[in-house]
Parts: sequence; C-alpha cells; structure tokens
Amino acid sequence: DDAPAWWTSEMPAGPSTGCDLLGLSKRGQLLTIEVKPSNASANKIAWAPVQARMYADFFQGWLDERRGEAADIITEMISQQQRVGMRSRGRIPVVDWTAPVKAVVAIDRRSSPTALGRLKEVLDHYESIGIPIHADVKLVDLIGRMHSFHHA
Repeated sequence: DDAPAWWTSEMPAGPSTGCDLLGLSKRGQLLTIEVKPSNASANKIAWAPVQARMYADFFQGWLDERRGEAADIITEMISQQQRVGMRSRGRIPVVDWTAPVKAVVAIDRRSSPTALGRLKEVLDHYESIGIPIHADVKLVDLIGRMHSFHHA
C-alpha cells in the first residue's frame, strides 16, 4: 500500500537460490551472510537484508527440526576448513546451538547513494508495518573494515 514507488517495477521476481556465506561469530553464533559488491544493482542491494533474513530463517528451521543432523554437518564443515588450511590449527570453534541464526549483509561501501537510499527505504518500510527484518547490515571498505549501516 504505502511501499516506495520503485518497488512495483523493481521488486525481485523471487529469492536467490543460495546463501553467499555461512559464518560463525566469535561467540559461536551461526551467521548467514549476503555479500553485495558496489557494482550490484540498486535493486539487489536494497533487497539484500530480506534475502539474508530468509536464509537465516531457513537455517534456523533446519536447526530446529533436525538439530542433531544439522549440528553434525556444520561441525564437519568447520573441521573440513581446518583440514584444508582455511582455518588456523588449534581449537575448533564451538557453535552455540542455542543462539538464533543471525542475518548479516556485507555491502561494498562504494555502493551508489541510490542503492543505499533504497536499502534504507526497504528496512524502514518493513519496520513501519511491524515486520522488522533483523539483519545486521555492514558497509565494508577496501581493506575489510566494517561499519554499521544506520537506517533509522
């Protein structure tokens, strides 16, 4: 009803087919991470938090319904990373299976003002209708430093 005008012509036809990254926070919380480079369309950047939230909900549902199987698979993925040198030797991180899966969006800080403005519109609109997205949106610079995206 009161959604931004550009939504009708530029809303995605459907969700993407896969989560960009599955991560683990220092506290052991699983993270679904959606990555958007600066050359991604304004539309894709705007809808990235919804996409990340959808993946977090999918993973949370899997964990809730098949905790043992999911835990075994994720633990094996972490062990594989260590075996192939993607993770330093030593203590394997412990997953906090009680923490909810967190949606994270990493957007290139050089993204266009239009894209970031639309991103703000999407977040603000969902919040205004009582459906906050609950995604941690970060702007990432060229050396990997992350800065929170403030939309309120």
